[in-house]
Amino acid sequence: MVWFRLAAFVGAAYLCLGCTPLPRVDQEDYCYADTAFEAEITKRNIDEVEIKYEYTVQKMYKGDPGSRTLVGFGEMNSCGPQNLEPNTEYLIYAKANDFDSNTLQIVAYKNMDDVKNKDIERMEKFYDCSCKINHDYDAFINMPSSGLPEPASNECNAPSDFCPNSGFCKKSIEGQCTWGSLGDCY
Repeated sequence: MVWFRLAAFVGAAYLCLGCTPLPRVDQEDYCYADTAFEAEITKRNIDEVEIKYEYTVQKMYKGDPGSRTLVGFGEMNSCGPQNLEPNTEYLIYAKANDFDSNTLQIVAYKNMDDVKNKDIERMEKFYDCSCKINHDYDAFINMPSSGLPEPASNECNAPSDFCPNSGFCKKSIEGQCTWGSLGDCY
């Protein structure tokens, strides 16, 4: 009985913390994804667990979505649904589903009305997926922090006041990953 209570408590904590707004840089979602593309959503099939989308690719930036079905979280997901509207264009980052090779799981998305030219330029020219971005999570949640250690050559330490939309980490000519910013913070 004690184990059951402990498991229930840990499970509840996991669900509650699963959507904690820990800092992330758009580059991290881009690099985690297998594909990045602009698409118009042509049809959707909503159920409580997932939302399946049909789409027409307008432009590809990374990988090839092919003819795979795009899947987003449904209403029952603890983080909320990934609800894309038909007849609307989005910038989509998606990851191949490990269990079904015919589907792509949405990692992140933005309505194209909210995507600026600098966002596309940053994604195409400055996102370097060989660089790892470090965050001082203790400082973010107002815990005592001694700061981050000096980054290795393949790492960047995100500043405490970084902008998730304009920040990036890219290798310099010398081979050191360095932090930069391009575009407006919004």
